[in-house]
Amino acid sequence: MISTSRFLSRLVVCSMVWFLGACPVWAAEVIVDNTNSGFKVVSGSWSTGTASGMYGSNYRYAKTSTRGTSLVQWQPVIPTAGDYQVFVWYPAASNRPTDARFTVYYNGGSQAVAVNQTINGGRWVQLGTFNFAAGSSTNGRVTLTNLTSISNKRVAADAVRFYKPELPSLTMAVSPAGAGTTSPPAGGPYTKNLNEVVAISAAPEAGYVFSHWTVSAGSAVADPNAASTTVTMDQSKTVTAEFAEIPAVPPQLRAFWADVFHYGLQNASQIDQMISLAVQGNYNAIFAEVLAYHDNPVGSHGAYWRSNIVARSSYVTSSFDPLAYMIQKAHANGIELHCWLVAFRVSTAWPPVGNSFLTSHPEYFMVPRASIGAGPVKVGSDYVLDPGSPDAQEYLVSIVRELVTNYEIDGINWDYIRYTQTDAGYPADSSYANSGLKRFQRITGRTDVPAATGDTQWNDFRRRTIDELVRRVRAEIPSIANPRQPLRYTADLVTWGDAPSSFTSSSAYTLFSNWEYWLRMGWLDGGVPMCYDREYNSSQALYYRHWVDKCMIWRYDRHMYVGQAAYLNTMAGSVTQMAYAYNKGAEGTSNYSYYVTVDANMDGTGEHDTAWYPYVEANLFNEPAPTPSMPWRSPATAAEGTLWGRVTMGGAPVDDAVVQVGTLTAVRTDANGYYVVTLIPATASGTNYEVNAASGDSSATLTGVQVVAGDVRLADIVLGQ
Repeated sequence: MISTSRFLSRLVVCSMVWFLGACPVWAAEVIVDNTNSGFKVVSGSWSTGTASGMYGSNYRYAKTSTRGTSLVQWQPVIPTAGDYQVFVWYPAASNRPTDARFTVYYNGGSQAVAVNQTINGGRWVQLGTFNFAAGSSTNGRVTLTNLTSISNKRVAADAVRFYKPELPSLTMAVSPAGAGTTSPPAGGPYTKNLNEVVAISAAPEAGYVFSHWTVSAGSAVADPNAASTTVTMDQSKTVTAEFAEIPAVPPQLRAFWADVFHYGLQNASQIDQMISLAVQGNYNAIFAEVLAYHDNPVGSHGAYWRSNIVARSSYVTSSFDPLAYMIQKAHANGIELHCWLVAFRVSTAWPPVGNSFLTSHPEYFMVPRASIGAGPVKVGSDYVLDPGSPDAQEYLVSIVRELVTNYEIDGINWDYIRYTQTDAGYPADSSYANSGLKRFQRITGRTDVPAATGDTQWNDFRRRTIDELVRRVRAEIPSIANPRQPLRYTADLVTWGDAPSSFTSSSAYTLFSNWEYWLRMGWLDGGVPMCYDREYNSSQALYYRHWVDKCMIWRYDRHMYVGQAAYLNTMAGSVTQMAYAYNKGAEGTSNYSYYVTVDANMDGTGEHDTAWYPYVEANLFNEPAPTPSMPWRSPATAAEGTLWGRVTMGGAPVDDAVVQVGTLTAVRTDANGYYVVTLIPATASGTNYEVNAASGDSSATLTGVQVVAGDVRLADIVLGQ
């Protein structure tokens, strides 16, 4: 019988071989050779011989007989109870029986197995798998008789192997920790049958994606790159689901305009649906048109907030404030809410219904040149404020102040921040001293009425008056306490036709909207160019791309959120255009509009289809994205600051005063006496400057005026002291 030391040595050897990769699993094994004490001749005559293919130094044999008079036995010491595979070894030869009769006695019975000893010699031949009790027992042995169907053959008795494979175990793991889950769950070990095929799967947590499987030993999984696959348990192993962190989606302003002329902003139910669709499409900003007209004959006109300045829309009630509700719902879903304001357009009828203030000030309005002094007259189809009037400017600034002071908004977005036709800009009241024309005459010394076109000095002045409003609000917004600061200040920019090589050749410049200058001076945080072109029209598709390319140049150190016309394009066309803008480096896009999302028939009509929102999520906005930061608005990252203030003399504002900060280019005050100087080199701890102001023979100097990077500081100046 085999000794304990020999059994242990077999275990050590197999463990070493397993380490080297030859044994599939750690196993218990007992081999009883004919030379071991576990072998004995029970009856008859058995000779000793040698032959090629024998196990050990010799083997035993006996002549076969149809009567069966000889028997040998192999009886091992079974180390641990369990199922064992039983094998026999013999040297094969042509004079062997084809039905050598082995009998296995196991825990619960016996089984005879006939083996053809003319073949498969010199190897282990399996008789089957049987259950054995631990130790040495008559129910744990193998016998061989010389009884066969043909006499005078030589039956061989050599060695018997009792092999118990240890069941392989499966351990599941995840890398990096916490990046995902697996089935079976991470951990274990899970006991499996040898060569069992186990189904495994992996699912990523948010922010990760499944990458591949790795296996510690043995065969690999069936498909290492598939999240659901199988692994064969040829041995114990650890299977690890490898996950990759999804690269952070770059910050992008993903916006749409929501106008007041369609369903969307009128009640809580409409706003709830709008926010829900924005979330579905992974949008993160809304330009909500809270002021389209300054009167309120119908619900689409008037302020969509509880204004004390502008006539309120009829949708604003004692129990419902559309802007407040939009802010609440948007912020609860991680969406910025920007107030979209139409600047100078007031009404389509005179007087402006519900707006008693503007009704009492017809002098604030401009008219075409042909209607000078005729009272309010339409410019095109609307009654329009005079951009050059300091009173009209102050009225518009007061609206911005009210919004920023009373509502936790995320930005101000100007629309129609331009003229609509070039023959406008003339006073409704010729005697009004603060009309744009009167200011122009005082500043230039001219007494004539300039022509509507062709007068460079008059054209530049009309641009200046719109510049003044844009510049003033640039300083006003960050000077007001609001928990959402820094608020994002943007304007909708005209991009008609093809992009010119020079901005001064653009339609925007012709309509006195000098937006390239606004961005160059850092007055806007971002431009929203209205690149409303049809992708299915080859010429317009080129116009779109040309304008995007130019906007990337003309943004300078600020942002461009490219406006795209969903209402003029198929959904695929819109995605193509938006992707082009992002690929060119745009910091965002904005679709016009929330409600009219597609021109499915490509006929210019545009349709309302909420399917746009899952479509854009699936084809472009696959993951939520943060909105881009504005490094120029933070002392931690900015290298420049802003200084503003009011120049007065004798308590009155001074128009066209010259203000210079250090050696920077001088600026001129607006008719309300305000100056704004941006892009002043400064540090976070503050940089001191000398500020000089002059008007005519009067001047004043401020010393030690501190400018802080990323901040807006106030420094008023009094002349004539």
